[in-house]
Amino acid sequence: MGVFTPNVIGLIFGTVVGQLVGVGFLPASKGFTEPLPTIFVLASFSAAMFFMARLIHAGVNLGMMVPIMSVLVPMGALAVGVFVYGEAISLLKFGIVFVAVCLIGVANLV
Repeated sequence: MGVFTPNVIGLIFGTVVGQLVGVGFLPASKGFTEPLPTIFVLASFSAAMFFMARLIHAGVNLGMMVPIMSVLVPMGALAVGVFVYGEAISLLKFGIVFVAVCLIGVANLV
């Protein structure tokens, strides 16, 4: 499926946000020993997988979805680390991660 309908875009957005919320709550879950953050992690990842399943059902090929996710999720997780948890990042590290995820995305398209 090559057409990005509003439904497909919304499902992609939901998948990415679900994964990023899950990743964002992982440190707070303290290895799944804190109940409330653990519930948020599991619920977020479950919602992301639900949206991904709906994308596949809507006709989006895994070969299209994987490159999109391989760029958006790692870059979003990097942003969560920097802006939510105050992790330090150099411009070089950001550039290397950006190039790496883009190459992964391009490799999945070939």
